[in-house]
Amino acid sequence: MNIEVAKNLSQFSQIQHGFFDRMDGYSTGDFAFLNVGLNRGDDNAIRNREKIAKHFSVEPIINLITTQQIHSTTIHLVTRENVEQFRGNNIPGDGLVTDVPGLLIGVYTADCVPLLMYDSETGYIASIHCGWRGAFKGMLTVALQYMRDLGCRNLYVATGAFIHRLELTPDIVPPEYRGFLNPESNVYDFKSLVYATMTGVNYNDLNIDTYSNQNYFSYRRFSQQHAGEQTVGRNGVQLSCIMIKDKKI
Repeated sequence: MNIEVAKNLSQFSQIQHGFFDRMDGYSTGDFAFLNVGLNRGDDNAIRNREKIAKHFSVEPIINLITTQQIHSTTIHLVTRENVEQFRGNNIPGDGLVTDVPGLLIGVYTADCVPLLMYDSETGYIASIHCGWRGAFKGMLTVALQYMRDLGCRNLYVATGAFIHRLELTPDIVPPEYRGFLNPESNVYDFKSLVYATMTGVNYNDLNIDTYSNQNYFSYRRFSQQHAGEQTVGRNGVQLSCIMIKDKKI
């Protein structure tokens, strides 16, 4: 499997993380190859999740946790007391935070931003999903503030592959976010918006654009390749995940 890691997170031996691309998995067709999206008609998604979980030496059904992503600002705190309710990977939301060792929390994306966070003071980790819909709802700032409200003061944040620029009509861009929209071409500079939000934290971006890099799933690229067809749920998604190592729960 091809795994990218962020330099700022890699310095901490107590955590393990990875940003995966779409290569070297079991899926075929539109989902080729390392698709982890459930309920998309890809029977190999579970096998792909198992393969990733094995890399982190965790049980995929029990301790690889994602949410039912809905382009919201909803973030869940996973504790020892409530972890069971998250093990079906069907809780609606777009962020997970925990300080429980042995839990591999993650987000799946295909153009949206995958954010992984670690606070060296409290030990909290986070996985956040943020597309342009979530960004315009304030998800990036909500996520940072959520961590700070937990007492996080030494935040390290990394972003994996996401779409850097995309066409958006001005009417769907809130006024406070239009500074990153080119009014002539309607091209939105999503990358600059992300960068501008990462103030007051130690930030590292992999600088990989999903749209132009064929090694990554890209919903926008897939939609353009299948113009005029129903494309929702037909494309694959890649996983980005993080965990606190060593101890088991």
